[in-house]
Amino acid sequence: VFPRNEYPFVIPIGKDLSREKSQEIAGFLSSGGHTVILSRTEAGYRLFTGPFKTRDEAEISLKKITGYSNKAWFQNAQILKR
Repeated sequence: VFPRNEYPFVIPIGKDLSREKSQEIAGFLSSGGHTVILSRTEAGYRLFTGPFKTRDEAEISLKKITGYSNKAWFQNAQILKR
């Protein structure tokens, strides 16, 4: 749905998350208007926001995410090129 060449940026939020924790975080982000990508791995779940067409779009979202100061989940969030 989101080809990498057109949407090259994502913001990883967590990896090896439990199903419950990944759903909790995904629900919180979705309710804030963020697009969430959740993928299952052998060790748990990985969660990303995005993807984004431009780095500028990703930076706007990252600023909003890191502004959720009451949520320790987002302290180390950063933009990655996928």
